[in-house]
Amino acid sequence: MWNPAISGLAPAIGDVKIAARGLGLQVQVLEVRGPYDFDNAFAIAKERVGALLVLVDSMFSVHRTRLADLAAKSRLPTIYTNRLPVEVGGLMSYGPSFSDLWRRAADYVEDS
Repeated sequence: MWNPAISGLAPAIGDVKIAARGLGLQVQVLEVRGPYDFDNAFAIAKERVGALLVLVDSMFSVHRTRLADLAAKSRLPTIYTNRLPVEVGGLMSYGPSFSDLWRRAADYVEDS
């Protein structure tokens, strides 16, 4: 699941497809442009996929509780690219710690 309005994520979709192909998996890309697309995306995902990867997007972070609830109600294993959805009941995340990245960035600014 991704928001195509975030053009910088397009390469990530390609990377996911390459990794999946290496594992013998197929990828179905679900485009979600706003929270009004969530219900439809989960209905499609529930029928066609075995698991869901939610790529990073501020919209997904704002609506993380709803996403985690929809994943649980759909009984769809879902992994997120940050830990915020996990803190409200999401299954799991794999990605950088943004608070650590911001703290480290402050160190760079302080040293310059």
